[in-house]
Amino acid sequence: MKTDSAIYIFSPHPVFNPVSVKSFSSFDKADSVILYSTLLENLIEIVKSLKINLDFFILLSLEDENLIKITESDYYKIKFLSDNYNEELINYFENKSLNYQNNLLILSDSIGISATSISHCFNLLNIEDDSLVIGKTFLGHISFIAYNNIDGKTINCLLKSDFDYMKFLAHMDSCPAFINIMEKFQRIISVEDFKKLYTELSKKESLNYCSQEMHERFTHLFIEHKELLQ
Repeated sequence: MKTDSAIYIFSPHPVFNPVSVKSFSSFDKADSVILYSTLLENLIEIVKSLKINLDFFILLSLEDENLIKITESDYYKIKFLSDNYNEELINYFENKSLNYQNNLLILSDSIGISATSISHCFNLLNIEDDSLVIGKTFLGHISFIAYNNIDGKTINCLLKSDFDYMKFLAHMDSCPAFINIMEKFQRIISVEDFKKLYTELSKKESLNYCSQEMHERFTHLFIEHKELLQ
């Protein structure tokens, strides 16, 4: 018997490891760690603020295992994935689909996702038919997917598309689910994303998805890398 819902925050690359972390644009490794860890910790704050009965999992690179700045708690569990995580991730979700009716997978470099948008996402899944919700970024990437019938095929399509919205839809062209699109999210992948983040965080409504403390951490990066905002 499936229980309620599960949320997974997944990082496709190291977040905390100052050696193997992927450098963002012209950032040095230290500032790249600040960027990626702040994005992740901001999402954790949002999920923890939810008033929904769910289980919460964080999927990180094995490279981060001894360096993480977050600790496993009763509220969430941490799983570490190898560099070649595709098959491992597919098998993981094949097993998880047996335990949960609704599953929400969020990319760890995402922002713009509020507690309200997550609640709305789960509401869209609460129908008898198969329902798939895609969180689309301003620049056409996938920030999250949620599915009430998630399986290995869905995750495989996501990985093959490299989290690109149009490519994912092409891979899922025979998907029997009703597809809902939610928009205006971000993944911080490029300089253009960083500039857009600066603009979006200057708006008052950004406090719905980014606390004052997290704003201050991003502001440090905006100041240190102001040349990218020109």
